[in-house]
Amino acid sequence: MSYVAELDDSSWPIVYARFQGVASIDGYRKYEVWLEACCKRARSETTRIVVINDACGVERVDTEVRKHISDWTETHSKENGAFLACSIVVLESRLMRGVMTAIAWLSGSKMMDGVETVGTLDAAWQRALAIIQGEGLVAPLTPPWLRRQTGT
Repeated sequence: MSYVAELDDSSWPIVYARFQGVASIDGYRKYEVWLEACCKRARSETTRIVVINDACGVERVDTEVRKHISDWTETHSKENGAFLACSIVVLESRLMRGVMTAIAWLSGSKMMDGVETVGTLDAAWQRALAIIQGEGLVAPLTPPWLRRQTGT
C-alpha cells in the first residue's frame, strides 16, 4: 500500500492529496513533487491554491518521517507560501486536531500559518470553497474524490 494514495487537481485551484497506511519519506517525496508542480502552475497563472490533505487513513508517522515533513514544509512554505492560500488537513480524531493546533501554537513557527484542521472531507471542501471565493475565484465543480465520499 502506497503512503500517497491519491493526488487530484481536477478541481483547480483546490487540490487534494489522500494519504494512507504507514508514512514514508519516499512516499512523501511523491507528494512534494506534485505540490511543487501545483505551486509552479499557480505561479504561472498568478493565482493561489488551497490544498486539502486527507490524513484519515494514516496509520503511523515515525519520528524520521515527521522530521522530513517538517523540514520540507518549512522550506516549501518560504519558497511557495505566496501561492498557497491555505492547507487544510482532514483528521477524524478530535484529539489529533487538538494536538496539531497545540503544536502550531507552542512551536511559534510561521510554518503552521495557513494550516487548518477539520474533521471531515465535506468540512474541508466547504472551507476550501469559502477561501477560494474569498480570493475572488470561481468555485470549481464537486470533485470525484468528494462525490465518492458523499455518494453524490
